[in-house]
Amino acid sequence: MLLARLSGIGWYVAGSIGAGIGAGWLLDRQFGTEPVLLLIGLLLGVIAAFVGMIRLLNAFGRQGTKR
Repeated sequence: MLLARLSGIGWYVAGSIGAGIGAGWLLDRQFGTEPVLLLIGLLLGVIAAFVGMIRLLNAFGRQGTKR
């Protein structure tokens, strides 16, 4: 159970960063602003991953103390 939750956090982090990079890359191709929007997407993805990871770990910690 612990391994499944931790791997879920890892997938969340990877997905957030990947989505930010992908969206930035697509927008850069459309608007011809390479690599500005890709870098902005990367930054937003890292921020979303960090915030989400903290929230998931806090929720995980609260569930662990209830037992």
